[in-house]
Amino acid sequence: CIFFGAVLLGGFFYLGPKQNFSKDGVTVEIVSEDALVSGELVRYRIRYRNSETVPITKVKLVVRYPAGFQFSESSIPASNDTNTEWDLGTLAAGESGFFDVYGRVYGDFGSEESIRVFLNYTPANFSSEFQSVSLAKLVFDESPVALNISGPTSVLKGQMASLVFTVTSREATSSLQNLSLVVEPGDGLIK
Repeated sequence: CIFFGAVLLGGFFYLGPKQNFSKDGVTVEIVSEDALVSGELVRYRIRYRNSETVPITKVKLVVRYPAGFQFSESSIPASNDTNTEWDLGTLAAGESGFFDVYGRVYGDFGSEESIRVFLNYTPANFSSEFQSVSLAKLVFDESPVALNISGPTSVLKGQMASLVFTVTSREATSSLQNLSLVVEPGDGLIK
């Protein structure tokens, strides 16, 4: 019994699992501006890390862009035509990295959008696939244009007055194409 017990105990320590895996050590993160201006160029930095003691294989990063996003470029070329997937191969234990995605985001003032990133992988000591997820909420809190209205500070009833409407772009590189201004007079005003 002692001999078999010693063999069993030795086998457990010698042949037993030497590397433990906890999916909490594999992370993905999105770094971006929380507040957006519709039409401006934005950069999303996507960071990934394998803090585990086990390498991970078949690493694929998938990005779901917010509605109204137009992809421009990325610092690492995507592995598909829609620029939503990156095959990262194998990440060694403790390995990390990042890449940047650039594009323009269009949305209504005050609306909220989100960008989601999925990191799919298979640990070297498992045969099943795992996933880490990151989400960033974005708010369109500034208008891409500024409207300035100037005119007299006071007007007598029935007297003519001129108002000047000036529309300017907030971003020096953006264009004011396809912009329309609709003025609806309120009570007591006549066009």
